[in-house]
Amino acid sequence: MLGFSIAGGFSSSISSSVRDEVLAKSIKCGIIGPSTTNVSDLALWTAHGSKLLNDAIQYSQHCYTQASAGKPECQKYVVDKIPTNITDASAPCPFDEKMCRTKENIRLDTGYINSHDLIGLDAPKSERFAWRYVLHCAPLRTDGYTTKVTIGNKTEVRYHYGATSYGEYGNATEEPVTFSVGDINEQYPKDKGKNQESKHFNIISLAASGKAYKDMDGKPAGGSRLQPIPELIRSDGDVIVIFLVGNGAVFFQPTDDAWYRATETVGALGNPDVPGSAPAYRPNEPASPMGCVEQWQWCNLAFPKGEGCGPLSSIANAINGAAPLFNLTIQDLAVERPISSTSVGTRLLWPVQTLLSISPDIETLFAILGPRALASSDRFLSGIQWPIPNNQWQQDSAFVETVSTDMDPQLDHLRLKPRNKEEEKLCHLQVGTHTASELRLYSSCILQKIRTTSYTSFNVFGLYFTYITGAIIAAISYSLESIFQCLHRRRKYRQYAHLEWVTNEQLQLHRLAHEPNGDSTWHGCAEEIPTTDPGVQLPPLDISDPDHPVFYGMREKPPLPILTATEVGSSDEDADGNLLNPEQAIAETPHGNNATTPEEHDDRSTTETQTNDGSNPPVGPSSDVATGHPTHLRQANTF
Repeated sequence: MLGFSIAGGFSSSISSSVRDEVLAKSIKCGIIGPSTTNVSDLALWTAHGSKLLNDAIQYSQHCYTQASAGKPECQKYVVDKIPTNITDASAPCPFDEKMCRTKENIRLDTGYINSHDLIGLDAPKSERFAWRYVLHCAPLRTDGYTTKVTIGNKTEVRYHYGATSYGEYGNATEEPVTFSVGDINEQYPKDKGKNQESKHFNIISLAASGKAYKDMDGKPAGGSRLQPIPELIRSDGDVIVIFLVGNGAVFFQPTDDAWYRATETVGALGNPDVPGSAPAYRPNEPASPMGCVEQWQWCNLAFPKGEGCGPLSSIANAINGAAPLFNLTIQDLAVERPISSTSVGTRLLWPVQTLLSISPDIETLFAILGPRALASSDRFLSGIQWPIPNNQWQQDSAFVETVSTDMDPQLDHLRLKPRNKEEEKLCHLQVGTHTASELRLYSSCILQKIRTTSYTSFNVFGLYFTYITGAIIAAISYSLESIFQCLHRRRKYRQYAHLEWVTNEQLQLHRLAHEPNGDSTWHGCAEEIPTTDPGVQLPPLDISDPDHPVFYGMREKPPLPILTATEVGSSDEDADGNLLNPEQAIAETPHGNNATTPEEHDDRSTTETQTNDGSNPPVGPSSDVATGHPTHLRQANTF
């Protein structure tokens, strides 16, 4: 019963473990990135990165909402969405306090994202890693950090949050102004309503560190675009300043949102098919800046809890700081050919290099997607921003954090082979299977979990346990009776219990019913299957009494009267003296081999009674007392 209970538990585990989670096998997986510094390759690479970020945007819009549960398009990866562990909507200013417009800012922390459980990079516990992403944002003050410059008949507003650099690689030009934009009146001229449908917000983002390290010396490509002022410097993270420019787009309702800030009226909104109109609103300033700090952290999960983590810092410093925990060097992190002498180092290298190749920072996100990276874009139509809440900037920050941490679309290169010719051209770091390092890389490719309905995943241990346990129980059940039969035949092991067990079998019960009513000889009476002599017919059923059917012959014999020993002619003392104990009779009968048939008892009783002339019948092996009826004698033929 215990075995059946355990097996039943595992059988339910098999059915409950059936999922659509499988391991992807890609023999041509690799890192997508430009193989050279050729501009055409870089353009192709940028277009590919744009597609990946668009995929991440769409996935976040569809699958990171409360109504997304059960959607088929959200069941592609191991988990539907990567959770944000901490959301602090009342966080302090991430910079010098005088730089922030409000005291209630937002800080988002993913917590430690397990590469095995949440990303699907299948690996033993000793080779797993975790990463963490923190985004801390606040709208920035503009008073004291802007200047107006008139050039000809145009006026532009310049923002001073640090110097910027632009130009070719190795020959960048530094500009003391952070950002310049046309005055608010130039963005919203009086005749602006003529082409309102074509208007949209502009997003300009500038980062204070390189997007990705490309060479062996650790130098960023093109240098840092922003050299922030001292009030914005953070040594423990990447600083990004994002400018929201109205660019002719209007608001349907005024908003006091700390980043959008649109309370000034500018014309009216109407529709030729609907009577009436509504006032339109424009931003209060030409551009509204928001500052953010991005922090990353990488951990080796083979270490005890609380240990094995690198610094929480900028993406480059975080990776370089965690490298020794994975037995990696700076040279191992080179994007040209990331290799490692250890499996755990290899399993970290490829995901890290994939992220770096696409640049997961929000500067790249806004640079490629522009206003589509804003959560408010789903309520923007025909150049009009329809009603938004006063904390819309916080919702935008949370949405950007969601897209930035959605690694799944970006890691598809490690799960799948190149899907088109462009990816084949960019995937120049494909895995081979020749050297030991390449074999480790190949194992990283084939051990990645995805979800698909084309295959079925089940609990192998539960299946094996159920089958093996069932086979053992079936084998024991099949052989147990034969084993006890052999023990009884050779050693008389538990003779009475064995004979009782055998006799109560169905075929032996048939024998017991037929044997007293026939003249046939039965064989195998102590075996599993009893048999008769060939050609013997068993008595048919007597149904003369339908309510009490019996075999033929059982109704023909009248019941025999039973006489006591004293009635035969013996004295009470003699009769009592000749009685045998029932247990003694049972024990002596088989050993003496004197068990007789009823007919033999009748013959012996007649002879013995006549010989003794009415005296007590002799006690001995031939006496009727030895048949197992110690207190009664059958009727003799002489009476």
